[in-house]
Amino acid sequence: MSAATAATLTDFMRAAVQEFGQAAGMLNQDIAGKTGTAETPAGNGQPDSWFVGFTPSGNAGIVVAAVVENGGPGSQAAGPIAEAVFKAYAAK
Repeated sequence: MSAATAATLTDFMRAAVQEFGQAAGMLNQDIAGKTGTAETPAGNGQPDSWFVGFTPSGNAGIVVAAVVENGGPGSQAAGPIAEAVFKAYAAK
């Protein structure tokens, strides 16, 4: 991937956190990430929730991936878990 493509993808991921990160408490932080909701087979409970991201967005010091089986939307289940890890990292 070229540096220009990586920068564009990072911009998109930063925007995604600002759009969907409120439920996870990630607004106004330098986090680039993406939530996701993975459908599960019919009758197998809620969709799986996931979030992957990094901070700081210009030169990642930490990368976090969180998955919650049957957690529902990514911003509601996996996002807050990732935010807790980001906060612990920032406090170090």
